[in-house]
Amino acid sequence: MRLVALAWLLNVFIRTGLTLTSYKFLEPLLPAKPNGPAAPEAFLRRVRFTVFYSGKAVPRCTCLVRALTARTLLAMKGHSSTLHVGVAKNPGAQMEAHAWLTSGDSVVTGEEGYDLADYAILPVGPS
Repeated sequence: MRLVALAWLLNVFIRTGLTLTSYKFLEPLLPAKPNGPAAPEAFLRRVRFTVFYSGKAVPRCTCLVRALTARTLLAMKGHSSTLHVGVAKNPGAQMEAHAWLTSGDSVVTGEEGYDLADYAILPVGPS
């Protein structure tokens, strides 16, 4: 139950932060562990479920908000993850961006309803 409450609070904090400031300002305030071990699959399932469903209770909880929430939860337990931001590879169409998080070879957030191979990954800087 604590993980659900923490995920909800992080979703609210990050969503509010991205509304009031910028990613560049907010990102350094959130813990990240780029060089730790990947999270075990059982923990990833808990984080995936918790972040997705707690985000449903936060208005306009975007894929970036969910990815940053999951990254923070993983870092708090010492696990590494990688934030990916990409744009759809559909020339001539309106630009569509998407964010997702991976830990090791597993997608943590952002896979639901998306084919991630359809996105060209953009550099997001060190995190």
